[in-house]
Amino acid sequence: MIENNYHLNLQEGIGEVAEPSKVEKGEKCPECGFYNKFICKTLLYFKRDTWAKKDICFTKNWFGEPPSWQGKWRKNSG
Repeated sequence: MIENNYHLNLQEGIGEVAEPSKVEKGEKCPECGFYNKFICKTLLYFKRDTWAKKDICFTKNWFGEPPSWQGKWRKNSG
């Protein structure tokens, strides 16, 4: 640990994006479960019962390209 330095570690804290959000989705990969494109075009809405009551978190959905395409997520190679 470095004194006076902090690391923000975000976790999934709400479920999938819900109506009335307007979302443009591509095809969903049957292997990893991510869409090849997922863009929210309006305010982000979600079902309150999926909220884990975290102050800062992210949704179950991944926006833009899948994390594996962005180099942010990799499957274990075994």
